Amino acid sequence: MAIDILDRRPVADVAVVWTEQNTRFHGREDPDNTAVAPYRGVTAALTRARITYVPVHLEDLRDVAPTVQAIVLPDIAVMTDEQCASVAELVENGTSLVATGSTALKDADGVFERGPHRLGATLGIAATGMASGSVAPLQFQIDDYSRHDYVRIDRTGGVGHGIDTGDLAALLAGFEDTDLLPLGGRLEGVEAFSAAVVGTHVEPFPAYPPELAWLRPSPTTKPVLVARRAVGGARIAYSAADIDRLAGREGLPDHVRLLTNIVRWAVGENPTLDVTGPGLVDCRLYTTPGGLVLHLVSIGTTSPVPGTHDEPLPVGPLRIRIRHRAAISTARALVANRELPVENDEDAVVIDVPQMGVHEVIALVD
Repeated sequence: MAIDILDRRPVADVAVVWTEQNTRFHGREDPDNTAVAPYRGVTAALTRARITYVPVHLEDLRDVAPTVQAIVLPDIAVMTDEQCASVAELVENGTSLVATGSTALKDADGVFERGPHRLGATLGIAATGMASGSVAPLQFQIDDYSRHDYVRIDRTGGVGHGIDTGDLAALLAGFEDTDLLPLGGRLEGVEAFSAAVVGTHVEPFPAYPPELAWLRPSPTTKPVLVARRAVGGARIAYSAADIDRLAGREGLPDHVRLLTNIVRWAVGENPTLDVTGPGLVDCRLYTTPGGLVLHLVSIGTTSPVPGTHDEPLPVGPLRIRIRHRAAISTARALVANRELPVENDEDAVVIDVPQMGVHEVIALVD
């Protein structure tokens, strides 16, 4: 049985939220850097990690939320009371949440509001009204160390409020050999009242001259990363630092990895799509009336020019696991024009792709 690969709907674990109001009134004179870069950082991290996502307008979130496992609010500063209440209700019903930076701190005109954080009860934080750093791109000045700051990982105190050592291991995967990660952006001032503090702020200190380039002895207790579990099972994480903006702008691997860890933890241990194997591969999953369609695109390149792909390199082998209740009868790689072996278990299908070129389209028929 053949399936129509054009009659399809995206399948994703994560909804990445955007609004034009946030771009206009939070972004103001610098929308690309202030409002767009955080979104770009999140989507770049999820693409690299092969985590399925869909972009969702904030007004449509209630309709899409039942189909995803987690919501990401990448510095969505401009939110109405009704939108905040809607997000809080979705979390109460079990949808996990990741938020960053100044999310929900501005009114409809893009002005910082005084008073309680409108998502504070959901995130487990209270806003102090104080912030440090800047959203502006870094400009190197050897005598200016105002943004030479770090986050200190707290592996002992970062438990509680539903967070255990297993959660910490997932959130901090890949950072087992360090207790410090770079920041260099903006940090919102918050206090954690019902969330575990996973990382605290290391105040800026000189990078030059060498005689002054040393960590100060007194660590702060300012939260940078907090996490908690809600009564309904939702996993909630908030980064007071704009690691998504930094990931979208500078692309520092530490920021990309930390952002990936946070979202992967929020999704949970049973993602809809799991692709293992070498290479940089953009993975898009769709459902069709007759089964599934998986589109894989190689995004690794040997070219130094961004956006070019002058010498495509083969990628693979890839092992693909898709959570799917119905048994898959056949899987066909349409670009390579060959059948792929299929393994069905109770709630998933597993296929192996020996190798692919620029892209591959896999049609899986129920």
